[in-house]
Amino acid sequence: MPHEITGNISTVPLLKIVIFACTCAAGLSEFCKHIAAILLLLNRNSLDEIDTLSSTDIRCQWTKLREPSLEKFKPVPISKFCCVGNSIDCTLSQSKTSIRSALISAAPYSAIALHSKGRKSF
Repeated sequence: MPHEITGNISTVPLLKIVIFACTCAAGLSEFCKHIAAILLLLNRNSLDEIDTLSSTDIRCQWTKLREPSLEKFKPVPISKFCCVGNSIDCTLSQSKTSIRSALISAAPYSAIALHSKGRKSF
């Protein structure tokens, strides 16, 4: 994760560094290269140019925790879902065996036809 640099610069009456800190190991000491880079950037550019942050300057937004789903939605038993209900009774006019044999005769080289005949039938 990138280091986070925070700081405060006073501009009245003269430009003065009040405090700077970084999340790196040397961030609280006077030897942080990240703070030095920010100060060099501020020295070379005006503050108006630096106000706009790019997407790499801020923490990634997609890893922020969103509102937990249990707070957003109330739990409901599965039996209350609109798509779950009593199953429909299905009756066939033909037997399963006659349907299977009709499918096998319609596609004699299908996987089910070859499986039902066995390997050694060819």
